[in-house]
Parts: sequence; C-alpha cells; structure tokens
Amino acid sequence: MFTTNAVISGSPWGSLFPYGATITSTTSGILTTYTITMPSGGYSLSAYADSSMTYSYSSSGGPLGLGMGPSSVQAKIGSSSPVAVAAAGACQGSACNDPTPGYHSSGYYPSWGMYARQYDAIDIPISHINQIYYAFIGFDADGTLHLLDSNSDGKQLPVIASLLQRYPYLHASLSFGGWTLSGAFSAMANDSTSLAAFVSNVMDALQQTQFDGVDIDWEYPVLNGAPGEPSYSTPQDAEGYANLLVAIRAGLDQLASDNQASGTGPTYYRLSIAGAGGVDKLQTINKLAPTAWARISKAVDVVNVMSYDFHGAFDEGNESPYNVADFMAAMETSPVDPFYSNFLYRQYDVVSPIAMYQELGFTSKQISVGLPAYGRLVMVDNVSTNFGLYQTITGTPSGQYDSTGVFDYRCIQERDCHGYQELPSDMTFINPNDNLLANASHTPWGYSNSTSTFLTYDNAESVQYKVCWAMQQQLFGYMIWDMSGDFPPSDPNSLIGSATAAVLGEC
Repeated sequence: MFTTNAVISGSPWGSLFPYGATITSTTSGILTTYTITMPSGGYSLSAYADSSMTYSYSSSGGPLGLGMGPSSVQAKIGSSSPVAVAAAGACQGSACNDPTPGYHSSGYYPSWGMYARQYDAIDIPISHINQIYYAFIGFDADGTLHLLDSNSDGKQLPVIASLLQRYPYLHASLSFGGWTLSGAFSAMANDSTSLAAFVSNVMDALQQTQFDGVDIDWEYPVLNGAPGEPSYSTPQDAEGYANLLVAIRAGLDQLASDNQASGTGPTYYRLSIAGAGGVDKLQTINKLAPTAWARISKAVDVVNVMSYDFHGAFDEGNESPYNVADFMAAMETSPVDPFYSNFLYRQYDVVSPIAMYQELGFTSKQISVGLPAYGRLVMVDNVSTNFGLYQTITGTPSGQYDSTGVFDYRCIQERDCHGYQELPSDMTFINPNDNLLANASHTPWGYSNSTSTFLTYDNAESVQYKVCWAMQQQLFGYMIWDMSGDFPPSDPNSLIGSATAAVLGEC
C-alpha cells in the first residue's frame, strides 16, 4: 500500500507488480492510497532484499501541481496489520538522533540557491540542524497557491520530502512571504473568503509536499515592505495578522487530527513566523490591536526573530547623525553609537526585540535568534576614523550579485564568490575582541581604503557568542538566513557548525 498525490495512469510494472496482481485505490482529499494485492504464493522477498515498482501518473493534483513520491509505504501478509516500509536510505543508529534534542537548530533553504550558489537541498547539513524552512511558496490575494520556480521547486521539494522520511527528527516547513513577496498578505488576510481558501490550500500543499510545518514571513503587517514591490498595507493588518495565524493553527490541528484518525501523516504540525526585529513594528501591531499578540503567541510554535538588517546603506537618507555606517546585527547598541541617542534606534539590536517578544506574551522556548549568513557593504566618507564605523554614508556599492552591497558570508570569509563580484582586494577585517568599539556589538567589521567602504557581517565567533547568549536566556535555539551562504559544518568557518556547537554547550 502506498499513498501519493499522483494519479496513476495505466498499470504499474516491475518486479513488485507481478503477473496476476490487482490494484485498488481510495481517495481522500488530494491523496490517493493504492493497494497492490499479490496472488497467493505468487511473490517472495527474502530478508533485507529489495524490489521495485514503476508507475506513470497522468496528473499530480493539489494546489501546487507538483508530482511527489509516495508519502508512505506499507506492506502486510494475509490478514496481518500493515507494517511501515522504511524509505530508501533511511538513517541507522546514531544518524537517527536529533543533533540538538530539545532545541531549535534551523535554517532557510532558498529555492534560488541551486543557481549561482550551486547549493541544492541535498547539501543541507541535516547532521547539524533539525528544522528546514523552504523559501518560498507563492500565493495570491484570493488565497490560491503557486510555485515561484517550477524548475527549482520541482527538484528541491521532493529531496527535502525524502529527507523527512529518512530522518525521524527532521522537520520542514513551507514558508510564505519574504521581503519582496509579502504584497498579497494584506488583501488575503483581511478577507474571510480568501483567508479560508488560503488555509485550505496550505493544508493541501502540506499533504502534497509531505512537509510538517508552515512558516509566515509577512514583511510587514500595517507597514509596507520592499520598495518598488506590489506591497500593500492597512491598519486592519494588525488584526488580520492574528486572524491569519489563528486560522492556520486551526487548520493544522484539524489536519493532524484527521491524520491520527487515519493512521497516516504527521500528528502535529508546526507553525512559525519570521518575526520582525524592529521593535517599532511590534509596537505598531500592539497599538492597533491590543489582543493580537496574545492570540498569536497561543497559535505559533516558534518565532524566528529577524535580528539583523538593522543598519546598512539604506541609512544614507536618514537625518544626521543617523546617516552613518553601523553594525547590522549588533548584540547591543553601544552608548558611543550615534544611534544610541534615539530611544527607538538604540533598540535596533539583537537583545531588544527578543525581550519585547517576551513582554508581548511569548515564552523563551518559543523564540529563536536569527543569524545572517551574509554581510552589507556601504560607502562612507572616511575610513581613517574608526575604520569606517559611524562614518557618514555616501552610497551603496555593488554587491556580490547585484547593486545592493550584499555579499554571502562565504564570499566575505574566504573569497568563495562563485565567480561573481568580490570584495575590494584590500579589505581589512577588525576582530571585535581587539577593538573597544565592538564591546557591545560583539560582531566583526571590515573596511577598504581604496574604495572607502565599510562592511558589517557575522562570523563563526560572533555567531557562537550570540547562540551562547541565547542558551543562557533559555531560548529555543537559532535560525540562519540563509544556509546557501554558509560553509559546510566540517569547515571551522561554518556558522551552522558554530551555532550548533553553542547549543550543545560549547561556550
């Protein structure tokens, strides 16, 4: 017996479908369970041997139109109860153990990672993490879903699904939204019909992809997102954000209950949010809908705080003295930082939003600290003072792939830039342990005399410091955006390797 979202066309073939076998099926929602009945005495398989069957499908069905392998396979002899058949390549022994039991070690896999970065889902370091976030699945204002890149999605989603079958500790969530893809959230979440359609389609997508979680990355409720993108917002979003998450939670619980009754599929689904790092964004929701965060905290399992991008070349347009180069992911804002004089801006650091989420009703075990696997380069008027830190921004230089000034961590650390734009050849790096200006940030930075540029980023040492702090605060763990910019865990420069070691107590 096997369950799949694919509709079989014709009869299967291969050694597992011998002459005289019959096939029957039952359908529930988008899934169909097929039962192959062998003729008595017509088939044998010795211990530890394997056999195969091939089938063609006429349509994949489901909201994503994506054909997937069987979500489960079972076998039985005579009137005995069905027994699960292990997936090919299933883990054995210690490989089946959660690398950080009780803690959240996670990272985003971007669907575009397979291109310039040549990073496929099979490269995800599952020996060090226990949660994958797949970025992103597309959706429209009416609640319909669609693949954003059928070429990449069609290759990577099935690989992750197979990893879930092979490693019992692993979780994977479909992520919706992102900086440039949040434009449809407002209209969808604030319309009851569209919201119901979205939730229904997401539940079907989970069954279709065999994932066991949903991640909402709305950037940002009430406030507009990426400049130039079709992003819309309204004061209703404060309540709509809570309505969206509560509705998804209800859908997930019902799906889990149905699975428990049928004996197939996950019996619990995770709901997470990529939570804003700016405390002003949290306060805006709280002011417009005072009960929203209480409802959200009850619905959501994990808040992955986007505790980065606090500063960058986008500060150039600020009024002086807030138009200067600064750390994009400082642990805390230093009293000597020009931004410190502003009560809001001084909270643009790691510790402040995490504290606010707790004030809003989230427990420490619902919160993960976000870590960037990239850096931001900005042009400044003077690198001779403070090595560019706190100096006036004069522009945005070219980045590794575009004009945003963003560089992958691998490109920063070892010039592993995949043949794309590299940092200036005279880039000099400042260790935070060697400079008093980093006493509060605990993050490194770089500068170039030849190009008058300043670089802000995290490395393995600063990530270890942050995750050790998170463990001291009894937080749930960490999240990396995104894994394609990191080194393999075996490399001493690996952010994931460093973060996981910190979770396990290497502080």
